[in-house]
Amino acid sequence: MFLMKLFNVAMVLLVRSQQITQENFVACAKRESVNTTLLTVPTISRIQCGAKCLKHSQCKSGQFCQDDDGSELCSLGSDWPLGDCGVLPTNEKCSSFKIANPCENGGTLNPDGYSCTCPGVWYDTFCQRYRYDCIELEGSGSIVSAIQPKNYDKALLVVCQQQQNLLVGYFVSRINPGDLNKTYEEYKNGFFVKFASWMGLEAMHAVTSQGEYRLTIKPNSITGLQVVYDDFNVSSEAEGYSFSYGTFRADLSNLIDGFAANPSIGSGSLVGVPFSTYDKDPYGCAALYGAGWWYDSNCGPVLVYDPVTERGRWPDTPTTLKNAPTFHFVFTLLRYY
Repeated sequence: MFLMKLFNVAMVLLVRSQQITQENFVACAKRESVNTTLLTVPTISRIQCGAKCLKHSQCKSGQFCQDDDGSELCSLGSDWPLGDCGVLPTNEKCSSFKIANPCENGGTLNPDGYSCTCPGVWYDTFCQRYRYDCIELEGSGSIVSAIQPKNYDKALLVVCQQQQNLLVGYFVSRINPGDLNKTYEEYKNGFFVKFASWMGLEAMHAVTSQGEYRLTIKPNSITGLQVVYDDFNVSSEAEGYSFSYGTFRADLSNLIDGFAANPSIGSGSLVGVPFSTYDKDPYGCAALYGAGWWYDSNCGPVLVYDPVTERGRWPDTPTTLKNAPTFHFVFTLLRYY
């Protein structure tokens, strides 16, 4: 009992000095711990061991042990399946503790003691992150929410509908000459034009790297014309943000596959070609048409915008092209299940 009091007092003094309160943990002096070790870290005291756990995003428990040779070992644990320190057997060489309130970002601790109910956009066991994808959002209907794809450094605002991602990636308003003549960095990171937006190539790469996504392009959403590709993927910056896809969905499309090779209208496949902008333009096409896009050496049959005609272009048949004003041009990624 004396050791428990002494340990708790020491914890309070040092932890307060590091702006961490004792309410964040429950100490179990001279008790065994469970084997849920994340990693071991060098420390010189129980207090330092507890402080390191509190600063580690995944640590929920810890154990500090001192061997007969005088060496100290601090083990940080990822879980604490036992609710009461008193059920642990005594160990004179070790002191254990658990995090009493592990919830982050305003989460509420559940009765089980080691999971949380999360508010708003936060998710996971301890509300420590945004959702990776709309599939992690419960319920149905349409809701605007923030997600943060794996290996991406910021959140994206998306529309979640019936547990699918609807990420509007291109322009949903009238395009004027010059609106799309943006730099490589702007196309990489995303930008806004009036009431329209481009989600950014880096975001597209992060999103499509974590699952199978369907790409739908509507050259003019008012006319109902569209093309659909399953398992669409945007590569990394090192690979030029080129794209690939698994299947062209002719059954869902009323134009032909403009990304495939169409020799009769002077185009090779656009799969694997780098994304071009006027300041990073291997074939001169982005500068010619004043718009960033995936262009081959022939500048392709697919144009999102031609400033001379103020129209976009997409193959209608293997030998003809359909032109339409670029109005309500929509480029969406949809995760399908």
